[in-house]
Amino acid sequence: MKKILTFIFICQLGWFYSQPPQFDDLLILFADGNYPKLIRESIKYSEKDATKGDPLVYLYLAKGYYKISFVADRDEEYKNAFKDCLGAIGKCIGKDKDGKIREEHHEFISQLKQTLLETIINDIDAKDYRKASGWANKVYKVSPNDIGAKYLEGACKYQSGDKGGANAFWKEADKLFTGIKDFSTMTPEDKELLKLGIYETAQCYMAMRQAEKAKTLVNKFSKHFEGDASFKEKFESFM
Repeated sequence: MKKILTFIFICQLGWFYSQPPQFDDLLILFADGNYPKLIRESIKYSEKDATKGDPLVYLYLAKGYYKISFVADRDEEYKNAFKDCLGAIGKCIGKDKDGKIREEHHEFISQLKQTLLETIINDIDAKDYRKASGWANKVYKVSPNDIGAKYLEGACKYQSGDKGGANAFWKEADKLFTGIKDFSTMTPEDKELLKLGIYETAQCYMAMRQAEKAKTLVNKFSKHFEGDASFKEKFESFM
């Protein structure tokens, strides 16, 4: 009997140590709003051999940077907190091989992408296309093959005087279009970014006196936005 109990204990112990860490300490720090310490502790985990490959580490790191990016009087070391957040979430997604973390924390990722979209829009409204291009490039950390970001980067390159770079991005975007089977699975942020990319690209074609090319671009996407009143209103002049 004693041997059986010992065997059961060893099995239970083995099961316990075989389970992936849950990082409850990071969860508590996040819940308490102690974002500087959350960042520090997450970085420590990212440097340990036993935990540096766990996507949860980088998720909490991203959450810490994201929250602190809204603090106006944050310390100098966090001045690029939002960029650091995007870097961390990129590592998280890269290490999340089965997509489990991305699925469980999709609301945070959507929130992050919405903030990134708003940042891009602000720079475009300010005609700062170089800066907008830099932010658009960071979309790939969250969505590696984002078609909207490709069109938008092309437009930003054109507006910055890099016509060769613009055409390269537009060609990549056109290739991505042929591989998309179902636009209904796109998130609201992805759709808004795509509409922005299409609009800015169409504007560039108009500036190049290629109105037919602008119309063709808009029309090939129009069927995927049927029932979207904002799409019709925004692109009516091109259709």
